[in-house]
Amino acid sequence: DDHINFYMKPDDQDVYFEGNVTGSSTSTGSFGRVEVVDKIARIGDPDTHINFTDDDINVQVGGVNFIDLTQDTTSEITFNEGAADLDFRVEGTGEANLLFTNAGTDKVGIGTNSPSKKLTVDGAISASQNIFIGTGTGTDEKKIIHSGDEDTHLLFDANKVNLVAGGSSVIKLEKSTGKIFINNSNDDLDTQIMADDGEVILHTDAGTNRVGINTTTPGVALEVVGSISGSSTSTGS
Repeated sequence: DDHINFYMKPDDQDVYFEGNVTGSSTSTGSFGRVEVVDKIARIGDPDTHINFTDDDINVQVGGVNFIDLTQDTTSEITFNEGAADLDFRVEGTGEANLLFTNAGTDKVGIGTNSPSKKLTVDGAISASQNIFIGTGTGTDEKKIIHSGDEDTHLLFDANKVNLVAGGSSVIKLEKSTGKIFINNSNDDLDTQIMADDGEVILHTDAGTNRVGINTTTPGVALEVVGSISGSSTSTGS
């Protein structure tokens, strides 16, 4: 069994081997190195091959360009260079879709093979530096949105941030106005400031335009439950 059979194919003078080919740099002949002009192909399947050109290796399967390795003015490893509907998947020890790119939808998934957005992550995300959204030029209003609940989001714009829940602007800071707006959408949303014992220190009632201190049911424009002291004269009607 320790032999190699090879023969010359009559029509094109190719050399075919049956069995394993081994060798070293000290072997008689050129077994220590195999050189080809341009291509290593599968017999009977010419569109599945490895193609060599100057400083470039290209791997094709079924005529589809899977991997291209180039060392040139632009050095890169390119997957799916022919822009075919060819997905790319990396497996982990416990995750079949550790990294998944969907060529048909131009979307990337981490931990999922069905990404719904440009990048979908199934799991927690951490970062050791800043996270940036938007272009940073002009007015582009980009949001961090609660999935499946798009009227609940945190909106960013040039010198502006707006916290929205259920379509209501809860807190808005717009530097150009020099103001912080609470209940900016003018909905019937009360504001409360809590104490460490769970009691309400300050309560604003949006429906009645009243403010209570130590009470959640102010009966007048300002109602204080408790003593009031001041360092100056109090004036009024």
